[in-house]
Amino acid sequence: IAASMVSNAPPDGPSMTLLTAGYASGAAGGKFPFDGDNTFGFLTMVCAYPFIYAVPKDSPIQSFADLLARAKANPGRLTYVITSLGSIYHLIGSWVGSKAGVDMVPVPYRGSAAAVTDVMTGRVDVMLDTATSGFPRVTSGQFRALAVTSPTRYPLLPDAPTVAETLPGVHYMSWLGMATAPRTPRPIVDRLNAEIHRALELPEIQAKLKEGGNIGTPTTPEAMRQQIADEIANWKEIIKVNDIKVN
Repeated sequence: IAASMVSNAPPDGPSMTLLTAGYASGAAGGKFPFDGDNTFGFLTMVCAYPFIYAVPKDSPIQSFADLLARAKANPGRLTYVITSLGSIYHLIGSWVGSKAGVDMVPVPYRGSAAAVTDVMTGRVDVMLDTATSGFPRVTSGQFRALAVTSPTRYPLLPDAPTVAETLPGVHYMSWLGMATAPRTPRPIVDRLNAEIHRALELPEIQAKLKEGGNIGTPTTPEAMRQQIADEIANWKEIIKVNDIKVN
């Protein structure tokens, strides 16, 4: 609703929205419109964070390779948490499964509290979560990180291996980014871009992002639009190949 309001707002700058990476996966599944610069006046990416495959600290699953080996030996038996069918969680899990040649079962949850409880008690095997949510559970020792989806070792969790170390080419960073109304004049776009970049340089902002498992990733408006377009194309292919039904 908020994104629709901004997409249809007067192109004068004050109306902005913080888009999430779920916008790209939603657009790929037909839930949201995307027509390049006609959808939004893209401003800049703000921050990024990987997804984490995590298990309780006493789980018998010892590593990401161990997880895949168990899944291969027990097709359709191992389960992992997602938010909903067709969500970005589901798409990442399906991408990993198809690349590894394993069949793990996604279990949808409406909220993280019930999901965490079920993983902790063994009703579900694995937590597939964002760093922003899962990072505190790993650093507190409640969960062990099996792998992160960042292209290289994530600086805020350097001991966790990447998914790509086991499955080359499978990597993904989720994100937040700012957008305004389409057809907003370029001088206004440039001013908003510069002010957001300036804010992201402030030490207190960087510290707050790090606390939540984020890293700042300011970009140009063009880079933001292109990244979203590329992600939509990738998710469309994964939806098609895995015959994913989108809620």
